Amino acid sequence: IHFIDLSYRYKDSNVLALNKINLAVKKNTVIGIVGHVGSGKSTILKILGGILNPSDGNLLFDNLSYQNFNWAKFRSKISYVSQDVFLFSDSIRNNIAFGVDSVTDSDLVNITKDLCFLDEIKLFKNGFDTYIGEGGVTLSGGQKQRVSLARALIRKPKFLLLDDALSNVDSSTEIKIMNFLKTNFKETTIILTSNRLSVLNYCSKIFVLKSGKLVQEGGHVDLIEQEGEYRKLFCNQMRL
Repeated sequence: IHFIDLSYRYKDSNVLALNKINLAVKKNTVIGIVGHVGSGKSTILKILGGILNPSDGNLLFDNLSYQNFNWAKFRSKISYVSQDVFLFSDSIRNNIAFGVDSVTDSDLVNITKDLCFLDEIKLFKNGFDTYIGEGGVTLSGGQKQRVSLARALIRKPKFLLLDDALSNVDSSTEIKIMNFLKTNFKETTIILTSNRLSVLNYCSKIFVLKSGKLVQEGGHVDLIEQEGEYRKLFCNQMRL
């Protein structure tokens, strides 16, 4: 994936959400995007998912421009988990299996176990058939995120876009989930944003945004050792 001088401006805004971004993502790697609120992280994921089109510049997939891309076909290979979890007024089972044919009980057990959620589901009276209400009102924030993540993963996507998708789970669960993703989705390109810099330890490369501009890129250790935005973000989080 290549971003070439890519910019994006939201309608009725005088400010570029993304300003001439140039970056490259290798296939089957785990990539992190970090920055303060409003830096452009979510906008990048929405462009990668075909939700938004660039205002200027180009986006290439294997040297093919997004303008010539079969997005309908490509979207079938993408799983996107947004910051705002969307769940149906339905059972846990149907929320996870949505859009996928022939999901078995074994599939549900395996994916929820790997996401450290199975034991919690067993505590519900009706297990996977528990009705969760509109927007998942009967679930905690972390449980809603894991239902959404299970729905994304059960499709076995080639591209997994995670927009702060683990923000409501505790740190030990987060580590287990990241280890699971790194071990079992080696043939998936994973691009994630996170306000928890601990997640970024798992990324082979990190892109740092500030006010819509790409200001740093590199590995976690290298970026920590450099003066710059990433170290500031890390140090600020350590003080919390």
